[in-house]
Amino acid sequence: MDQRSLGRAGEPSSLCSRLDTYDGDRDALKIRTWLFSARETIFVPMRENVGTGVAGAELPARAVRTAATYLRGSALIWYMTQQRFTSWDTFATALEVAFMPPHASRAARDELANLSQSGSIVEYTNAFSRITMMIPGITQDEKMDRFVRGLRSQIRVEVLKASVSTVDQAMQVACAAESAYGAGALHHPVRAPRYDEGGAAPMELGAFNGGKRQPGRGPACWNCGKRGHLKADCRAAKREAGKGLLPSAQ
Repeated sequence: MDQRSLGRAGEPSSLCSRLDTYDGDRDALKIRTWLFSARETIFVPMRENVGTGVAGAELPARAVRTAATYLRGSALIWYMTQQRFTSWDTFATALEVAFMPPHASRAARDELANLSQSGSIVEYTNAFSRITMMIPGITQDEKMDRFVRGLRSQIRVEVLKASVSTVDQAMQVACAAESAYGAGALHHPVRAPRYDEGGAAPMELGAFNGGKRQPGRGPACWNCGKRGHLKADCRAAKREAGKGLLPSAQ
């Protein structure tokens, strides 16, 4: 590889046109995503084109200088005050140290601990991925445990039954389960019917209004057959009991 080839490899490629600028905003997600995009659109293609020979020893510094052309505002001012970077990883670490919000990892862990599915699987997985991206060093086992714990009970059961081994597999099973159950049914779970203390039929929705029974609605009385009251409150039964024809309702 000659120096002319290295020079061409060090120049911004057409791929770099897709790279957004970074202006020093102290947002953990923006920093991580920008560094990832810069690495994939600048450093990795240059390394693949040049290889690992002697001529490529200058490559990391060239990649950093190219990435620096996408810095703006306080990020660019910071870069201009730094010593020359000869390693991409050193550059990335230094930028994170300079602009990452304090305690960002701890805040992300707190957010992950409180994360639970309240909407669709897509919304939950997007939030989960965003948060875990801001936790350096998080293990796959921890990610799996946290992901499964935050799922709705019906979905969690299906994921556990599938015995998946990766978070990606768990996400796929969760999406399939949501489709099978129907997202609407999961978002609005059906409540179990309520029974009265005597084991009578389920109370119908709307049978009560403000704590008062409504005539003509609700379960039918087992004694007189009329609706709107239970056997224990049946006036007919009390009248019969007063006449000595029936035992008093308990």
